[in-house]
Amino acid sequence: MRVLHAVTLQETFVASGSYVYRRDGEILKGSEQFTIHEQPDGGQFIRIDYDWRDMDGTSQLVEALTDPTGALLYSRVVAQLQASSRTKRESYDFHPEKVLIGITGGGGKRVDLEQPLAAGYVPLFLKTALLGMTVLRWPASGTASIFGGYRDDQERALAYDARIASHGMEDTAYGQAQVVELFGQEFSQKMLVLPNGIIVRRTVGSLTVELTDYAHR
Repeated sequence: MRVLHAVTLQETFVASGSYVYRRDGEILKGSEQFTIHEQPDGGQFIRIDYDWRDMDGTSQLVEALTDPTGALLYSRVVAQLQASSRTKRESYDFHPEKVLIGITGGGGKRVDLEQPLAAGYVPLFLKTALLGMTVLRWPASGTASIFGGYRDDQERALAYDARIASHGMEDTAYGQAQVVELFGQEFSQKMLVLPNGIIVRRTVGSLTVELTDYAHR
């Protein structure tokens, strides 16, 4: 598994695993591996290797630091995109009513902006290893104001409303998981989410994502 920053001696293992992606039942030539480690301050450091080089030549390395105070979901998220023609780095620093965004593209072009958001907003990044954590933080009302990162094609932050519906519990090989349906801006999806935020299975149209090689303390 590739990482932006190696695990340090001060970190304590929490969980790790991989996600297998299938479309119409056929395994795709890409994968998502993740590890979660607890920091000395009680926050968690989530590392993700999203590797699709054998399919389309792209990959992403992602790091997410959860907020140790619990006031926010994340304190910081960094993602580095690698493609055959370009490299891009994104950073997001989270505050109660805003996100500070930094984008560095090919040629050193830099975009910095401050995105105001409603109090109680929910960060929603679509990597499977992060999505379940968002579900755990979802407002009880079922509807949330979403921050979804930065859109290059529109040159703006992605902010919208989304909702989830819970459909009870289901037994899985890893224990009971909550059955959740997410209705977002561009598509809906169904998930099985363990109490610790790990997604067991995720379905988006004809795409299915399943957890494998799962280990936890």
